[in-house]
Amino acid sequence: MGIKIFFSYAKEDSQVFHISQIAKELKAFPEIDDVFYYEGQIYDDIYEYMDENLKGCDLLIIFCTENASDSKFVLMEWRSALSIEKKIIPIFIKKTDIPPLLAPKLGVLFSL
Repeated sequence: MGIKIFFSYAKEDSQVFHISQIAKELKAFPEIDDVFYYEGQIYDDIYEYMDENLKGCDLLIIFCTENASDSKFVLMEWRSALSIEKKIIPIFIKKTDIPPLLAPKLGVLFSL
């Protein structure tokens, strides 16, 4: 059974980070079964989407920006992942956008 990845990001940042392209490229690796990102799924209810996919993932990748910091859904996603002890990797443009509780995690600087 392969790795399942959950992307947490503010919808406004989807194009900045090329979310759908990154998901597509990751899915090409044989060890990755799926990449869950809201715009790539068919759900009417974001809470249902989070509940079904977050608990089944192996890793949460959070794309950290000011928009993400202001998003109640991104906040719920990373806090839920933290509480159920999922692995979390912050992706950031500015290190100051990483939530303080996630700052000790190994992160990745995103180049535009």
